Amino acid sequence: MSKITNNENQLTFYGTDWGGCFLDSTIIARKSVVISAGLGSDTSFDQKLIEQHECFIVGIDPTINSKAEVDKLFSEGILSDQNFKLIR
Repeated sequence: MSKITNNENQLTFYGTDWGGCFLDSTIIARKSVVISAGLGSDTSFDQKLIEQHECFIVGIDPTINSKAEVDKLFSEGILSDQNFKLIR
């Protein structure tokens, strides 16, 4: 399950424990274009950027796992051409 929590340094954690990381959310402008490398099979970090900041994500990952995950999320309507582009 994805989560957003704050730590004592005012950083926000985006994503799941496996596929997320802390980020100073004040540096992400609304509708930013974000290049995200090494997606694997967890796009929770990217999904939270889309959800919280309306970002457009350019995901870079050559693996079959990332393509399968992104295809699944597109078919479920979680990701779309309006907010995500996978580059293999």
